[in-house]
Amino acid sequence: MHDEGKVFLLEYKMLKAGTDSVISPPSWLEGVLREFGEVFQEPKGLPPSRRQDHVIILKEGENIPNIRSYRHPHYQKNKIERLVDDMLKSGVIRPNGSTIPSIVEEVNVLTQERDQMLHELKSNIVKAQVQMKTYKDQSRRPITLSTGDWVYLRLQPYRLKSLSKKRNKKLSPRFYGPYQIIKQIGSVEFKLDLPPERKIHPVFHVSLLKKVLAPTSNWQPLP
Repeated sequence: MHDEGKVFLLEYKMLKAGTDSVISPPSWLEGVLREFGEVFQEPKGLPPSRRQDHVIILKEGENIPNIRSYRHPHYQKNKIERLVDDMLKSGVIRPNGSTIPSIVEEVNVLTQERDQMLHELKSNIVKAQVQMKTYKDQSRRPITLSTGDWVYLRLQPYRLKSLSKKRNKKLSPRFYGPYQIIKQIGSVEFKLDLPPERKIHPVFHVSLLKKVLAPTSNWQPLP
């Protein structure tokens, strides 16, 4: 049935309640069956292979079209072939000899291998750091310092621009002092009583300090 450009399919089945009696359609359906009687005729033969037949209506006397989807003139075809050959020779495109039918699958495999490699590298770095710390801790000893203690100060003058420059920079003494601790700044930082004329920050890490175990008269001034 056609109604303002819309197509509706109406299918009605006749049910037999016995051998002789036939159930009649509802009253609201009888008008439709009378108006479109040619559509709802009883079949005279076998049903079609499909539920609804579909046919493309052609003009009378015309043949069925049989052409390629894309048609190009011969000169355009030759130009495309030369372009493909040039791209193959220059390496822009390469023949795919992979056994994997999809390039995306190959990318996924490479991504998984890369992630696994990065995971192994990170774990190896962590193991190396733990081993280095364990090896270094074997030669370390706990240092207990407090306010009032005398310590030697370890500096590298050739790395400090504020210290006086000498020709034998790397031959300078390793420790200077001793100097007295006047304040503990943090858990591992101490403030020393340095000469005021030396323009050096007086707070140092405990790793740069060496405790004086016995009184000494040898005093090494800062450069």
